[in-house]
Amino acid sequence: MAVEKVTSFLSRTIRRPRRLFLLCVVLTTLSAVLLSYANADNPVSHFFAPSSRTYEPTYSALRERQARHFLDNEAQKGEIILAAENRTSELLGTPDLALVLISIRRPSAQYLDLALGSTLDSLSPAERKRLHISVVIADAEPESHPFFTSPWLHALTDEIVVRAQPKPESSLEIATAVASYTHGGRRVAAKIRVVPRPEFPSAAQVELSDWHRQGAVDYAETLDTCSRAGTPHCVVLEDDIVLTATWHQQVRSAIAAADARWPHEVQSERGRTRKPWAFIRLFYAEKYFGWEDYEVPTLICVSAAAPILTLAFLLIGTRGSSSKSSSAAYKLLARPSSPPPRPYHAPTPSPNRPTTIPLPSLLILSLTVLAHTILIILAGRNHIHPIPPGLSSMPRRGCCTQATIFPNHLLPALATHLRAHAGEQPYDVLMADWAVGHAASHPNARITPEVAEQERRAGVGLYEILALNPAVVQHVGHSSSQAGGYQRADPLWSFAFERKQPWSKVVEVRASSSGAAWLDGVSLF
Repeated sequence: MAVEKVTSFLSRTIRRPRRLFLLCVVLTTLSAVLLSYANADNPVSHFFAPSSRTYEPTYSALRERQARHFLDNEAQKGEIILAAENRTSELLGTPDLALVLISIRRPSAQYLDLALGSTLDSLSPAERKRLHISVVIADAEPESHPFFTSPWLHALTDEIVVRAQPKPESSLEIATAVASYTHGGRRVAAKIRVVPRPEFPSAAQVELSDWHRQGAVDYAETLDTCSRAGTPHCVVLEDDIVLTATWHQQVRSAIAAADARWPHEVQSERGRTRKPWAFIRLFYAEKYFGWEDYEVPTLICVSAAAPILTLAFLLIGTRGSSSKSSSAAYKLLARPSSPPPRPYHAPTPSPNRPTTIPLPSLLILSLTVLAHTILIILAGRNHIHPIPPGLSSMPRRGCCTQATIFPNHLLPALATHLRAHAGEQPYDVLMADWAVGHAASHPNARITPEVAEQERRAGVGLYEILALNPAVVQHVGHSSSQAGGYQRADPLWSFAFERKQPWSKVVEVRASSSGAAWLDGVSLF
């Protein structure tokens, strides 16, 4: 009954252009309002409405407080502090996952304490024993880093990599501070490894950026630190981040899923090639998921084709649904010269009578389809093609190296590539080019977004680049190390991290004396 009423209403409305026009205006306005509401925090949408609360931290602010509380209170009395000389004993277990934090002194705020604190505060002693944690201090003199002599840095990590030998007075200060910080619970501080800053490679024929070159070389040295750990996989973190309370479980699950779906050797299954994975992004910023310039012609064609196809469909549907004898054209061509008189009968509605849509109504419907097509395009690329939850392929658009997982066996080749091409492009772009295989076959070529997209669609590339959604880390740095100096980096932000995490239910994760992790209300998604 309800369906018949709706059908009857639509049939009457279509035959009345004014009523149809008002209905289409209401529907289009409602669609615009709904899309505006759904994409208010979508930075690549035309409905994006930034305000003072757009980049307001919610879950990340909670994680910052928990990280500082852990370093100031919980870390000093928990079993998570391990004696360095017992680190690889059979009793404690051998690490099977390396985690390397790369840090450099920043002109204003420092974030290494947040990164390390949010890494450790949710781990049980058993989980900590399976990790080898290193910190790379990229400053020329380690003492210039504000946190180098902090006791928690040397008490909670396994290795600290510096560019120069620390001064004797610094070493004595560190040893005394660690003993005081741990109340004697740890007798030996983290091992300090000195790796001198290497000489820059000779300049290539392209214009090099000293800033990008320095970043690429530092990142290559960080990958070498991963290799020395000897674990099957390594997580590389930059210091201006915080991690979710469930990062350890998510990372382990992502590695297992990647090894199962994208194994280390190329496989063919049902005519499709499955390439091995090169790295997994644990952070991405939605601002890089907008429409590309090369996609504009396609969008124009779609916008033009949608109303035309709608108009053609309506014309064919209304004409094709009527029989020969009831069509307007047939009646005009086959009308008899002297029709026989027929008695008058009052018109009665017939369910089989074809519906003829007036021309104004056809135009209104076509324009409405065009308006909705444009609205959907304006909503943004990631509204039409959202990032699937969990682990998925992200060969482009991911950007940045705030948090990345690597398989150990690929680290030497990637480090060599970064050193060979240091300064040509930002090192995150060099890493992506290396993974797709373009730079490997053409060492001096500069890949463009159009070529990269064509190669991705054609299946060209040596490895697969993956990403975990929602993001496992959040970028909290208010200044970012860009070419030419530090710039404000608020837009380098993961809305998914703040929106999808169960931040309102998260509480501290404490470890029991038996080594089991007790979750006081946190829900794993």
